[in-house]
Formats: sequence, C-alpha cells, structure tokens
Amino acid sequence: MKAIDRFIDRTESAWMSRRARTARAVVLVAALLGGIALIEINRLFGEGTVLEHLPTVHLAAISWAIYLLLIFEFVEMAFAMSNSVASSVGRHLQLYSLVLLRDAFLKLSEFPEPIDVGMDDLYNVGVMTSDAAGAVVLFLAATVFARMQLHRPIASDVRSRDSFKAFKQVMVLLLLGTLVSLCAYRLIAFVAGVPAIDIIDTFFTVLVFVDVLLAFASLAVADNPAIVFRNFGFAFAAILLRLSLASPEFIRPGLGLAGAAVALTITLVYNLDIRANEALKEDVVDKGGGGSDA
Repeated sequence: MKAIDRFIDRTESAWMSRRARTARAVVLVAALLGGIALIEINRLFGEGTVLEHLPTVHLAAISWAIYLLLIFEFVEMAFAMSNSVASSVGRHLQLYSLVLLRDAFLKLSEFPEPIDVGMDDLYNVGVMTSDAAGAVVLFLAATVFARMQLHRPIASDVRSRDSFKAFKQVMVLLLLGTLVSLCAYRLIAFVAGVPAIDIIDTFFTVLVFVDVLLAFASLAVADNPAIVFRNFGFAFAAILLRLSLASPEFIRPGLGLAGAAVALTITLVYNLDIRANEALKEDVVDKGGGGSDA
C-alpha cells in the first residue's frame, strides 16, 4: 500500500505541475485546430474514406476540445477523491457544469455555416440557453459547496483512517485504469470506424459505483453516523447527476441542479452536526473544569 500511495502522490504532483498544465493547454489548442482541419478535409475529400462519418460543420470541433477537457478533469477528480470525499463531490458538480456546456456547443454545431438563425432554429437556441444557464448555476453551486466544507477526520483511530485512505487509493487506481481503457477503446473504435461507447456517460456511471463503495467502506471506520449519512447523501447526488446525463433536453439542467441541491443540503446538515458536537464537547469541558475548581 505504501508503494501505491507513493505512486499516486508522485503522479498527482506531476499532473498538477505547471509544466503539465501548460502541456494540457497546448493539447487542447491542438485538438481544436486539428478538429477544424479534419472537418475541412472531410468536407473536401472525406467521401468514401474513414472520415466520412465526421461532421461537416467546423463548430463541432469546439465540442471535441471540450470533450478532451472533460477527460483531463476526470483525472483531477480521481486525485481529489484520494484526498477527500467532499472534494470529489465538488469536482463532480464542476464536471457536470462542463458537460452542460459541451451539450450547448453540440447544439451549436447543428447551425449552418455561416451561422444563420431562423424560426426553425429557435428550439436549438432554447436548448443551448437552458444548458448554458444550468452550467453557470451549477458551477456557482460547486463554488458554494467548496466553501461550506468543514473537514474532520473520518475516525479518531489512526489505523482506521489509514485503512480508509488505502481503500480510496485503490479506487483512484481503478478509476484511472478505467479512464485509460475507455480512451484507448474510443480511439480504436474511431480509427476502425465503428460505434463506440461514450466515455463521459460510462465514466459517470463508474463514479456512481465508486461513491456507493466509499459510502459502504465508511461504515467500517466512521466514528460519527453523520459521516456515513453524508457519504450516502453524496452518492445519491452523484446518481442524480448521472440520471441527468440520460435525460431529455430542458430536463437535464434541472436534474443536475437537483443533484447540487442535495449535495448542498447534505453538507448543511453535516455541518450542523459538527458544530453541535463541538459545542457539546466545550460544554462538557467547561462543566468539568467548574467541578474541579469547586
């Protein structure tokens, strides 16, 4: 387990370094420009080739770049899970806000070039507006969620805390391995020109299972039932986010915000429990001190 811990720490440090961030920015720019070039090649010479299934509107390249950004963010979210369950949920909310923005840009790719909005396009404009507005509110909710966190050890016993951390490290390895496998399969399917599973939808489903597993694992080590309640509540919030991915237009932003509302409410209740316990401890100490003085 020490080897796994060192590997994840070093990998996280390398991934979060300034050099790595610069490299990811370069990759995203290259993906956008390369996507535009691929679409143009498809428009000119794509018929009868492996490229013919690609879109013919250059605006689709924007959604491709955002798709790649989401994959990068999945990696950061996996590392956040190794540090804190609450931090992982905050990343869930931020990621889904990016998913909604991606969906808005996907609708943009349905407009003609140059962009011309007619009466028949008003429905798409409404969908884009709904997704974009939901993304803004969801990102705001993620910011508020992060500020609300009152972190406390899951257990007073050091061995229990180390065991739970080791379990989380194993989950991180599984998540990273799953993400790499999904990306490799998607790339092979693209080259072969066959349908492939969606990385975003599949990975969000995997995250739901991981959140539930963490909630069950916390039963073995948590000193306070409120921690278990919080972890199961966070798992339910993740389920709502996953359901929103499969929901129709105009409904998916609402379900995403419902997931955010659950996470915020769970955090509020959890914080009240922490403050109540702290006040009770202070009261016990004060009474104990008063008795000894007497």
